[in-house]
Amino acid sequence: MMPSPEIMLGLVSKSLLQHPLIKHVYVQDFPRGTQSQIVRWEQKNSPHLLPPDLKAFLLESDGAHLSWGTEIDGNTSTEIGCIHVNAFSGLVIVKDEDFFRSAGVPERIAFELDTCPQTHGRVVLYYPYGNHTVPQVMFISPDGRWHYIAATFGDYFRLAVLNHGIPGWCFAYTEIGLSTQALEWMAYLVPHRLRVTRQPSQEGTTREVDPAELDVEWLLDQSATLKVQQAAAIATENH
Repeated sequence: MMPSPEIMLGLVSKSLLQHPLIKHVYVQDFPRGTQSQIVRWEQKNSPHLLPPDLKAFLLESDGAHLSWGTEIDGNTSTEIGCIHVNAFSGLVIVKDEDFFRSAGVPERIAFELDTCPQTHGRVVLYYPYGNHTVPQVMFISPDGRWHYIAATFGDYFRLAVLNHGIPGWCFAYTEIGLSTQALEWMAYLVPHRLRVTRQPSQEGTTREVDPAELDVEWLLDQSATLKVQQAAAIATENH
């Protein structure tokens, strides 16, 4: 049985705050879900049923969100990483006709599980054709490709916790590979995750990251660049 979302995110928060570069960790509080919400969701999306581990999770907390970041110039907070699970209201159908058409089975169904920008894609609860009760978790990369991540929601959430919500961590489980930024953050926060295997990078090469050679200044420069990009995105949305 998976520990409660509160316990698991609390462990991540404690781990993150042990690192000097991490200046803030925010864990959002959610109300408990209800059996009536489960019933309404399953009636609306019949014949698909929520898996038992996701039901138990949502009954503990109707959604989950942890974000963490650093500071630029000593006073500007920049959000870097995120662990997010949609509430009942966010578990909506994914409409991707091109993917379903290419698969040859338009009846396949998936629901949005995580659309946090730091995911660098979308995480979905995917029901293979003819399966209404045992969904898998898949990652949709920005190029529209779908990648298998985990057999169950519980397995997926454990991976998110183990990887501390590092931006783009799902790419580690695809043929695309992690970005240089994600590799560096992983070396800083969870180096044991990198010692398991060599990581392909999105630049098309294979790198081994030695935590002892971590470039902290490079990480801060990347964080500053991200802050500018976030401000530009917000400005664009407001126009």
